[in-house]
Amino acid sequence: MLMFGLFLGNSQTTKAQEIISGDLSFLKNQTSINVVFDFTKFKLEKETEAEFLAREVADKNKKEAGSGDKFKENWINDRDVKFVEAFKKVLGERVRIPVNDPNAKYTLVVCNINLTNKGWGNKISGGNPAEMIVDFKFVETANQNNIVCLLREGRTRYMAMTGTLSQKVQGCLEYSTAFLAKNMKKYL
Repeated sequence: MLMFGLFLGNSQTTKAQEIISGDLSFLKNQTSINVVFDFTKFKLEKETEAEFLAREVADKNKKEAGSGDKFKENWINDRDVKFVEAFKKVLGERVRIPVNDPNAKYTLVVCNINLTNKGWGNKISGGNPAEMIVDFKFVETANQNNIVCLLREGRTRYMAMTGTLSQKVQGCLEYSTAFLAKNMKKYL
C-alpha cells in the first residue's frame, strides 16, 4: 500500500545526462563546490521568461487588477528562492559536501533551463508530465570563463498529484539534481 501511495504521489523520469565537454574527474578530492543559477536563457515552452511573464501579467491583470503583478512577484520569488534552494538541498544531501561555498575551487552553474512542456493533468486523472532540458556547467570559481565540464540533462519529466507551474519547474530541477549527484559521486 505504501508503494502504491508513493507511486501516486509523483512521477518522474529522466534521460541520461550527456557530457558535452570535459569530464567530472576534476571533482576528485574536492570538499565543497559552489552552485549558482543563470536564468538569462530561461525558457518556458517557446517563450523566454520575459515573454512568459509579460503575457501572464497582462492576462491576469485584465481578469483582476493587480493579480498579474502578484503572480510576477511570486514567480520571481519562487525562481530565486524555491528553485535554487530545492536544487542545492537535494544536491548537498546526495553528494554530502557543502554546495554553497563561494570560496570553493569549482562552481556549478545551472543554466539554459528550458521547460519544453508545461505538462497538464495529474497523476490521478492522467495527463502529460512537465518536461525540462537543463545544462550543468562546471567552471573554475576564480576564472568562470574556464569551463571544465558541461553536462546536459536531455529530458527530465515530472508529474505530481497537483501543482502549479512553479512546482513543476522545481520538481524537474530536483529530479535532474539526483542524477547529477549520482554522476558526481563517482568522482568525489
